[in-house]
This record gives sequence, C-alpha cells and structure tokens, in this order.
Amino acid sequence: MTESPGPTAFEERLHVPVWWWPVAAGLVALLGAEFHVGLPLPVKVATYAVFGAAAAGLLVFASAARVQVRDGVLHAGRAVLPLAFAGEIRVLDRAQVRLATGREADPMAYTVTRSWLPGAVRLVVVDPADDTPYWLVGSRRPQELAAALERARAAT
Repeated sequence: MTESPGPTAFEERLHVPVWWWPVAAGLVALLGAEFHVGLPLPVKVATYAVFGAAAAGLLVFASAARVQVRDGVLHAGRAVLPLAFAGEIRVLDRAQVRLATGREADPMAYTVTRSWLPGAVRLVVVDPADDTPYWLVGSRRPQELAAALERARAAT
C-alpha cells in the first residue's frame, strides 16, 4: 500500500503577470496585421491563429515552473531538495536577486527565478555528495516560502 503525501506547506506557480496577456494579444494583432495584407480571408485567419498560439504557448511555457514545500522536500521546477540537506535560508529582495543572478552568481548554483518576481529565497546546500553550493528560488511571497522551509526543516 502506498503512503499518501503529507500536507503541502507552500505552493506557488511562477506565472507571468496577468497584464502580459493583453500586451501579447496586442502584439499578435499588430504582427498579424503586418503579415496578412492582401491575402485571402482563410490565410488571414490562419496568420492570427498561428501567431496567437505561438504567443500563448510562450506565456504558458514561461509560467510552467512551480515551487512547492511538501513532506520535508523543496520542489522547485523539476528538481527536489530534501530539507535535511538545506543549510542557511535567506530571503532576498529584487536588488539582491539581481546581484545573486549577476556578478555574484555561482555557475554551479541551481536557480529557478523569473525576472518579474519581487524576491527569492537562497538555500545553502550542505550535502557533501552534491556540488551545488546553493539554490536560488524565486517567489512572489519569499517570506512565506522561507517560513514554510524553516517549519518543514524543523519537522524533519
């Protein structure tokens, strides 16, 4: 018999801001208008459909990452980190994230961030078998994420 997973302490999808969708629709309309001039109606419709599908696909792809704390494990994107291997947990604001992903970045670090997020959480990895020095995980609610990580780590 399989054991059911415990309660989720934190969950967030790193979706694009809502206002990006109407901007994308406007760009699709502008681009479609440039391409369909003088073409028959079915081709015009197909032009808008292709550009619209491409724009929607890009926005959905950019929104695919999920951050979750459950059962003493941090799930960020496709990777997982058991919190038994998490050291210092620190909340970073936008300016600190810019530095952490820029000139202070370690190329061995695991990052799941998006430029539109207001902050992130930095977790030092203390697993001797792992070469990753730290994880940098973006969030709209970095304080809540850090608190959930601390609670989940204390429970393990």
